Amino acid sequence: MDFATASRYYEALLAGYLRAAPAGTTEEAVDRFVAPVRAAFVRERAAESVIEGMLWAAWEPVIGAACASDSAQDRLVELLVGIEGRGALTRDQGREESVLWGDSRVFVDLPMFGAQMREAWDSYAAPPGSPEAWVNLNAFAARLTAVGIDFEVYAIWTLRACLEEKSSVGPDELRAVVPWFRHCGELLSRLAHRGGSIGERDTGPARLGRLCTDTGMDSGGFTVERWEFWRGRLAGLAGGTDAAALEARTALRYLTTAA
Repeated sequence: MDFATASRYYEALLAGYLRAAPAGTTEEAVDRFVAPVRAAFVRERAAESVIEGMLWAAWEPVIGAACASDSAQDRLVELLVGIEGRGALTRDQGREESVLWGDSRVFVDLPMFGAQMREAWDSYAAPPGSPEAWVNLNAFAARLTAVGIDFEVYAIWTLRACLEEKSSVGPDELRAVVPWFRHCGELLSRLAHRGGSIGERDTGPARLGRLCTDTGMDSGGFTVERWEFWRGRLAGLAGGTDAAALEARTALRYLTTAA
């Protein structure tokens, strides 16, 4: 199956899946999702580049649907959990696994999905971007993180951009903060209280924003000190009467519940 054919197949699959009644459809959709990739690897013995192209085509409508609407995301998460649960794709009586980009196993590691998520993130987060799509993408990443499909570092990126870099914050930025505390606030709280780090804490993806370092904070990643900074920042923003204050109060309510 070439890329164009795979794109048409997966677009139709996703459209049908999201239109169907919820009961009893996820397992069927998972079967249909994995079948072409399994056939290409096991029966057709397709090249690695072909498998990569098929998966790239497969994830695109999933992420597109998540960015378009928050309401579809629970079903999309169910689909991804089901695909991940199919485990490693093998052939020749299990002696050979389908592994992409060095160590990402089909299907258990959801190869290409992270790259697609990052591409969407870079597209929607950067000006002019798309505020609605970026809010929805944050909600999707938060929901996935809550079920063990790890996008914890995306929480750091959003919270840093919205709460740690500038004194003035708009309502759309705070709308992107809310789902992290709503969907996986307890997880983020646990990470903070045990000092969960992501890569290079001080200079890498989990580094601190300017407003944090201005307070004398010197350790990135998830820390209690950083958690309390987020709480204090939201409390300060929540004191107004504008739309941003309303979003800050919503985020603060979820953060307080999770703490």
